[in-house]
Amino acid sequence: MSLVGWPLALMWNVTVLYVTLGFRQFSFHFTRIRDALEQGDHATAVKLLAQWRRRESADLPKGEMVRHVIEFSVIAAHRHVFGVIVWFSLLAAMGLGPAGAIIYRLSEFVGRYWQHPGVTPLQPVSAALQQSARTAWYGADWLPARLTALGFAMVGSFEEAIDGWRRHEASGISDNDGVILAATAGAVGLPLGRTGSSAVPEEQLSSAHLTVVVGLVWRTVVMWVVLLALLTLSRFLG
Repeated sequence: MSLVGWPLALMWNVTVLYVTLGFRQFSFHFTRIRDALEQGDHATAVKLLAQWRRRESADLPKGEMVRHVIEFSVIAAHRHVFGVIVWFSLLAAMGLGPAGAIIYRLSEFVGRYWQHPGVTPLQPVSAALQQSARTAWYGADWLPARLTALGFAMVGSFEEAIDGWRRHEASGISDNDGVILAATAGAVGLPLGRTGSSAVPEEQLSSAHLTVVVGLVWRTVVMWVVLLALLTLSRFLG
């Protein structure tokens, strides 16, 4: 019976991860914007970014436009990939890995959905409930955000990433996204977030820097997937 249950449990874990992980949520939009910038079609890139963010975007200068793309891509990668993996891994120790992935994605979705301007007028949600959703999401994302920042530091420039993270914490700004952006800024040496600083001025950002960030994200993905695979195998075989 155990020989039958082990493969079924593994298949269930893989299926839930496949459904909850959203590589396409950031790679598809990111690739289209990068291609438009490489072709010199700045107007299309701005339009695609506005569609991705679901909000109007002004005709931004190229450097600022690239910065927005990088920041939004990194946060999307965290929420759709790294955060899911972290929660799956944490609850996998109790045999509840799939539940962890689903809880994380639902926490992110509810907090974002109820704050969307196109939803609230049609389906009013009380301010207290919206605040509760934001608080729950902050708590659910607190540890994953810091582990994502640590992952970026490990595959990027470690000292600069940790220094950027430390400066952000010292600024008194309490937000999970800021921690990720501060660590990313240090890991790749780009001006991101509100406390980030680098030797590269914002106006010099280009599509080449998008490639640098893609490399950082995928190296981190490989690192976490390998760790997750080892944890899963050790649990089933142990």
